[in-house]
Amino acid sequence: MLPSYEDFGAAGLLAFMVYAENPDVPVEFRVVQPGKESTSVSYGFRGSAVEDIKKIALEYRRAIALEADVAQIEVRQDILDYHLAKESLINYLQYACPSLSAAIVHCSSGR
Repeated sequence: MLPSYEDFGAAGLLAFMVYAENPDVPVEFRVVQPGKESTSVSYGFRGSAVEDIKKIALEYRRAIALEADVAQIEVRQDILDYHLAKESLINYLQYACPSLSAAIVHCSSGR
């Protein structure tokens, strides 16, 4: 069981929503597979990904406080979510199953 592209995209959006309210709250996500013995995988964003999310969240919070138009901020957040989802999935797969991730990177590079 691995987080999917969609899981990482949703995580980016949820992290943005949390950081827009309070940038000091730690954010982590889990994928859970229920059953006799529940299985879960934890993941989250680190480093520059968190900084990028928090930066856009701060801009959003300020725009809301000033009652300014947030449409351009939301577009930038959507683009960031797309890139985070793609990069995070590839990074996660490199860690979790290196042979599979090598094939994915090879295919996505057009070779």
